[in-house]
Amino acid sequence: FVKCAELETSLAQIAKARNKLPLPDVTPTSREEVELFVLETQFASEDASRERNDVTVRHLAERMHKLVKFRTHFPTASELSADLDETRVKLASAMEKKEFKRCGALQHHIADLEAKIAELSSSPVQLKSLSVGELNEQKTKFEANIAAALEAKNFD
Repeated sequence: FVKCAELETSLAQIAKARNKLPLPDVTPTSREEVELFVLETQFASEDASRERNDVTVRHLAERMHKLVKFRTHFPTASELSADLDETRVKLASAMEKKEFKRCGALQHHIADLEAKIAELSSSPVQLKSLSVGELNEQKTKFEANIAAALEAKNFD
C-alpha cells in the first residue's frame, strides 16, 4: 500500500506538470482536423477554467480564435451548398439586370463550387450534420456490430 500511495503521488505530480504545458500550435490540413483541434482546445479550456489557470485560459482562447478562422478554409459540403444556392440567386439577379460581366464571374464561381462539392462528396471522410436521433441510431448500430464482433471473437 505504501508503494501504491507513492505511485499515486508521483502520477499526480506528473499530471500537474503535464497540465502546465501548453497545447502545441497546429496548422490543420482538413476540416476534420479543424474540428478535432477545436474540441481539444475546448476541453483544455474547460479544464484550465476549473483549475483557475487564467494564463492558460487566455492562451487557449487565442488558439480557439485562430482555429475557428480555419473553418473558412475548409468548408463542409452543406456550407458549399448554401454558398452555391446564394450564388445562383445572385446570378439570376445579374441576368435580369443584364450585368453580363458579373454573370460570367458568377457562372465561374458556380462551376468552382460544384467542383468542390463533387470532390467532397467523393471523399471517404466527411463531416455531416446529423440530428440527435440519427446519431443515436448510428450509435446503436455500431454498438450492435461491436457486440457481434466480440461474441464472434472477430477482432479485425
